Amino acid sequence: MKIKVLLAMIACVAMLVACTDKAAEAETELWDTITKISSIGADSSKADHDYFFEHTTDNFIRGFGYPTEEACRADIEECIGDPLDPPVRANLTFDYEKSPLKAEMLLSLTEIEEGETFKTAFEVGFINDDGVWKADTMTAGDDEIPSGTPLVKVELNEMAFIYDTNDKNLLSGTFAFDIHNAGEQVHELVLVKIIKDGSLMDFFMNEDMEAFEFLGVKVPILPNRSAKMAVGELSAGRYGLVCFLPDQSVPGGEGPPHMAMGMISEFTVE
Repeated sequence: MKIKVLLAMIACVAMLVACTDKAAEAETELWDTITKISSIGADSSKADHDYFFEHTTDNFIRGFGYPTEEACRADIEECIGDPLDPPVRANLTFDYEKSPLKAEMLLSLTEIEEGETFKTAFEVGFINDDGVWKADTMTAGDDEIPSGTPLVKVELNEMAFIYDTNDKNLLSGTFAFDIHNAGEQVHELVLVKIIKDGSLMDFFMNEDMEAFEFLGVKVPILPNRSAKMAVGELSAGRYGLVCFLPDQSVPGGEGPPHMAMGMISEFTVE
């Protein structure tokens, strides 16, 4: 009996080691995939672009607003854009209870425009499809929010920004947004400062780009997902929230922008 118990224990240990080795191998393969994908930009080689599409699902491409891989390839400058920041392995998490195996990775993109640095964070979901790791979902990640910064809650829905325009923290101009998408479509939050007198909607409809100043964006925010957005200190004045994403109930990304359907709002900092 003792020998049988001992053999059973040895078998269990062997299985545990095998499973651990297999998990470690899967993690290494995914890390290599993430590192490669993050380095690929619109100016990369065709071979790199092929690798990108081989390691992304149709669902991931649709998250960029492109109905097919062909549509993305035809607009490669906008669809893929610039390479991402080098990934940090500590930001990689696995869900071993799901089948197929899934994982999430916090990635970021740093851009410099007119001397200003903008950093955008993304939570990218990966699935293991017949032994090949593929990016499957992407939603906006949390910005780094300084300790003690008050949060202003904003709910996204079809087609509105729902928040308290009289929130004392909002009025003060010192806060960060705590955004939640309670709708059924993918949304974004674009923050602008309104410079000219007049209607924000009219400025956008007339493409008056001198009427406002772009301050930041959280995109895309998937249904039932949340993201925190750093704002900094806003000076006194008028500000606007806008969602430019198309109505996804219309096939092929041909729907009108959410803004035109009412997803635009103003608030004032005193």
